[in-house]
Amino acid sequence: MRSLIFPLLFSVLVARAHPLQWEEVLEGASFGKVKELLVEELETAGFEVVGVLDVSGERPRLSYILFRCMEEVLGKLPQLGAMMPCRVYIHEREDGSTVVGSLNMDTAGRVFGKHLSPEEERLIRDTGVRIRRAVERLRRRL
Repeated sequence: MRSLIFPLLFSVLVARAHPLQWEEVLEGASFGKVKELLVEELETAGFEVVGVLDVSGERPRLSYILFRCMEEVLGKLPQLGAMMPCRVYIHEREDGSTVVGSLNMDTAGRVFGKHLSPEEERLIRDTGVRIRRAVERLRRRL
């Protein structure tokens, strides 16, 4: 349960412009459809989705999609395991819009980069690129 508290508080309390967070607002997109399509797009991006955690079933709704990522780096820096599995959150706003967000992997790459090889840092940043591309494909499907 403790492992769920930080990501929940992080996504709810952190302002959109915070450098640790990446977020995309999908106007006019239903929460359920975004969740369904995002799982598909993450799998298309090569991520193994290991679960969907519905934190709130009532409006506004909040869910996390959990997936395996950056495993190549864990042997070198096991502390990254605190961020595993990777997660993307889906939040339904009061105005009906749906927000998709995740940890800003560019920032994570800079923070942990001093402990990693350039290739391992690139793997972290590449994870962020793959997540954003999955959301771009999702947006085109809506």
